[in-house]
Amino acid sequence: MEDVAKDNIHELINRSLIQIGKISWGRVATCRVHDLLRELAIEKARELNLLYIYDQMKHSTGNSSVIASCRREALYSPAENCLWLRLFNPSLRSLLSFDPYGYKWDIMMKITDVYIKLRFLRVLKLDGYRPENWSLREEIGKLIHLKYLGLRESYVKYLPRSILNLRRLQTLDLFSPDMEVELPYEISKLHELRHLFGKFYGNLEIDSLRKLQSLKYVRSKFWISINTEKLGNLRELWILGTLETTNEFHFDSIAKLKRLEQLVVKVRRNACFASLQPLTRCSNLMDLRLYGKIEKLPEDIHNVLPNLECLLLNNSYLEDDPMPLLEKLPSLMILHLGSEFYNGKNLFCSAQGFRHLEILKLDVKDELEEWQVEEGAMPRLQRLSIPKQNRNSKLRIPDRFKSIPPPAECDFERHWFDYIK
Repeated sequence: MEDVAKDNIHELINRSLIQIGKISWGRVATCRVHDLLRELAIEKARELNLLYIYDQMKHSTGNSSVIASCRREALYSPAENCLWLRLFNPSLRSLLSFDPYGYKWDIMMKITDVYIKLRFLRVLKLDGYRPENWSLREEIGKLIHLKYLGLRESYVKYLPRSILNLRRLQTLDLFSPDMEVELPYEISKLHELRHLFGKFYGNLEIDSLRKLQSLKYVRSKFWISINTEKLGNLRELWILGTLETTNEFHFDSIAKLKRLEQLVVKVRRNACFASLQPLTRCSNLMDLRLYGKIEKLPEDIHNVLPNLECLLLNNSYLEDDPMPLLEKLPSLMILHLGSEFYNGKNLFCSAQGFRHLEILKLDVKDELEEWQVEEGAMPRLQRLSIPKQNRNSKLRIPDRFKSIPPPAECDFERHWFDYIK
């Protein structure tokens, strides 16, 4: 379903019906529509009774009979006299609540007081809602038709055991940057779950979730207890931290994820990555981001990661110039070599190197003296970022690169992951 949806989005973009908002790491991160098209869509949705939008700041009034029968509702900046509460709709299928104007979320307490009556609800998005005692109420288990539950930045720490009643749930978003979530054993009963987001701690009972495609974010000491062979559909995986008994992160468990497309791993400063060779078995891997020391890159990295399109190496402390190996990656389009990626003084790119590279970001140190690039290298380079050097820097940059514009900020959009030490 996700692949079909992605194709549809790109078709709408190509037909100029949807505009790209941000592109991050080569992928469309956000979309928007022209204001005229948005107004047309809202008017059509109103005519078809498909969706009703209530915006307290715009003093929406609307037809009470339409609101009471509409099955999809979006609330902007809800307030105490919210029309939605007065015209409560028990047949509601989707409820999306937003607070772009910075209102308090006290109203969410009132909404959750009545969600036991929303028996037909399939989509519930209450980002920013903060429950008492950091725990959802047991009544959430009444929403047995729920497929999407979004509680991003809601500081939910505990889930009730009644979560096992949500057997149709496909997406569970509990991510809050400053709050870790402990998942109950009952999460293993949600066999339809495809996307699981949050900062998770404790043992993850997810071996039975064979349809799981996205898992963000899990600590590596808990990751090793998971039977990864059963997670054959996993496509996106973000791991944080190192094991307590060793200072090496091994990729053997990752190698069992045949369909993996994106892998992000960050280890602590006193740890390092073992050989990348096991990733040879992840033939679909396109996006790899490693935060931590790497003893040595594989000599045949172009065979280990033949389909890699995006690569980030941060705090790698490589002893040898990585360019002669990285330039052989046949599909590489985006490369970010972050802080402390290399201990040497010279970088060299051959004439046949980086044939498909489009965006390059180098966080070089002042100790780096020369970046030598032969004519013909990087023929498709469109964006280049090199930090400004101080007056003592000896770095020499090829003249033909000095006119290449830098990437947009969102091309390498920073994530909370980047700030964790």
